[in-house]
Amino acid sequence: MRTPCRQFNLKLMLPHLFRFRRGQYEGDCNGNGAALQVQTVRGLQANESESRGSGLERHYGITARLAFKNDSFCGDLPSDRWCTKFHFKRGSYNFYLGKLNLQGEQSSEECRVKSGEITCRIRTFRELLTCKFTKKQDVAQEARFFTRRYNLFPTEEQNQDLPPPAPPLNEALSTALRGSFFGYVHNETTDVYFPVRLDVFPYSSTDNPHNPNQMMISSTASIYLGGAGSESIVTQRYEPRSFYIRPGFTLSGPDADSFFFDSRVEKGYVRGVWYSPTSLEKVGTVQLVKGALPALPKEAKVLPSFAGEFKRTIPRSQISQWIRFIFPAQPNYLTDHLIRFSGSYQAAVGTTPIRDIEKGTFDPYTGRIGWLISKDDASTSGSGYIDTDAAHLFFPPSPIFGVVANSYIYERFEREVTK
Repeated sequence: MRTPCRQFNLKLMLPHLFRFRRGQYEGDCNGNGAALQVQTVRGLQANESESRGSGLERHYGITARLAFKNDSFCGDLPSDRWCTKFHFKRGSYNFYLGKLNLQGEQSSEECRVKSGEITCRIRTFRELLTCKFTKKQDVAQEARFFTRRYNLFPTEEQNQDLPPPAPPLNEALSTALRGSFFGYVHNETTDVYFPVRLDVFPYSSTDNPHNPNQMMISSTASIYLGGAGSESIVTQRYEPRSFYIRPGFTLSGPDADSFFFDSRVEKGYVRGVWYSPTSLEKVGTVQLVKGALPALPKEAKVLPSFAGEFKRTIPRSQISQWIRFIFPAQPNYLTDHLIRFSGSYQAAVGTTPIRDIEKGTFDPYTGRIGWLISKDDASTSGSGYIDTDAAHLFFPPSPIFGVVANSYIYERFEREVTK
């Protein structure tokens, strides 16, 4: 069996490459102060056909906007506001050549990326703009990996060896395996735990009635976002397979994360490693016991649910904003280990209309969230990350000419508690 490999996985490199791409670049165009805001969101492409391509755009959606500091159209603006003149609804990036192509409603532009700087030649109705931008607040952080601190300790009965196979029916082994196992996956890159339930259904089967029946299992795993009592649940089905007791046993499926047993499976205890097969990425270790979900210490961080309503009041004003993320009623597994969702938002309560979120994605392994919004034929995206009590979001301006844009900063939106 081929073991997942971390070192040579290109897809694992993508978030690190994009860490130096998304964000705000400030500089000038023909001597006028300007900013280029670039957003990259996993699984969000303005055109669905792009998600089936072979390039980088298959995994990431890219949107951008070009805004100016002093523009008569918007008047005088505070230091953290910009007057948007161009919206780019999609883009593609060649990290070998350092070439960033941006496509808007009026034109397509080509930019060059080198050493944290972006240079572009942008054609307008009256002139050709030569623009040069430098990454704003570019602080690179080294990757960190956390050791699991909270472990499950099986009882003496749970830690007993499984009965040996006894074909043709394997009754004792089937009885020992059948049931539900509960526990936690520990994400070694975020030090976050998320509850998991593994349901195992054993049976005996053979293609040849003259041969002894082999032991087969069918299984499903349920991931709980926001704790064991949450309604935000993603269930994934593993392909049926023969069961044998030795290291290297794997549960997997075309639309499911791999569950890799790296040690013996006991009568009521399972320990292994959780992988994401779409990227061959090791997420972390998993420990399960049969019967009921053990409690975690209060100090352990649990994967939050992105579902809910979040609200903030704009500083130095009485204007409030809210955004609502709706968990899907029938989640479609974890395609590319992403959860698709819908929602709505209001940029200024009592002033602007409530608008629909066309589509969004949440990555449970990083906590990153992104959503796509459209206006006529133009589109743009918002992004951020979720923790237990709040969402930290960049709220994008509407993709229209002359709209005022905030600087690219993640603002804190408090989670509204429902009674």
